[in-house]
Amino acid sequence: MIPIRIELENFLSYRKRTSLDFHDLHLACIAGPNGSGKSALLDAITWVLFGRSRTKSDDNVVNKTAAALGEAAEVLLIFELEDVIYRAIRKKQAGKTMQLELMVKTEDATWKSITEVRLRDTQAAVVRLLRMNYETFTNASFFLQNKADSFTTKTAAHRKEILADLLGLDQWDRFRETASERRVEEENQLFLIDGRLEDIDLELAEEPKRNSALKAALKELSAVSAQVALQEKLVDERRRVEKAIDHQKQQIDTLDDNIAAFKESLVEFESKKEERSQ
Repeated sequence: MIPIRIELENFLSYRKRTSLDFHDLHLACIAGPNGSGKSALLDAITWVLFGRSRTKSDDNVVNKTAAALGEAAEVLLIFELEDVIYRAIRKKQAGKTMQLELMVKTEDATWKSITEVRLRDTQAAVVRLLRMNYETFTNASFFLQNKADSFTTKTAAHRKEILADLLGLDQWDRFRETASERRVEEENQLFLIDGRLEDIDLELAEEPKRNSALKAALKELSAVSAQVALQEKLVDERRRVEKAIDHQKQQIDTLDDNIAAFKESLVEFESKKEERSQ
């Protein structure tokens, strides 16, 4: 992380808004009498990034005069990280919740907010961005006043933890966790595939039996089809017979009508014959 600019207002001894530009600074010495705000500049950096400073309470970072007037302490830090410029702004009003904003500079020179909904989520985003927490930062990149030997005085386990965090070794733990989770997923998937293969093997074992059943069913179907064809043929023949019978009935009805008419004519003829005979 390369600091570019820092601005302070109502932070510790800084009442009015004060800014410090780090451009073109490769090595600098901050000198001045006690109480002039030298340490406050350093505290401002750790406070804006991690919300931690030399003070015992968050409210103590607010300038006493500003706190009495209900004004908030504010620190703005613009820094560069891997050729990308970010801006962090942290605010604190006495007796109220701390605020943290995180933004990134876009290609068109505007600021895009990447602030999370909750403060702790935004703080976690800062830690992920810097790839170090407060302990690692103050033991590897930023030595606090009167604590330059802080790293050497820590326990071996703590030093190991800081070095692991600094070197990014913790990402291997994340890789291991991810690999473990992936392995569990793959094993579960393999278990499902094995179960499916067992089902397929059982299905394949039934193939000869089912082929025999299929052949018997096809043979039975062929016989039934032949019976159906024969029955359809008989039905067609019966329909033709019924049609012929209907035709014969019509002819019989016609003959009956002719006979009845002939009988009437015969009766009339006999009557005329009797009349003529007389």
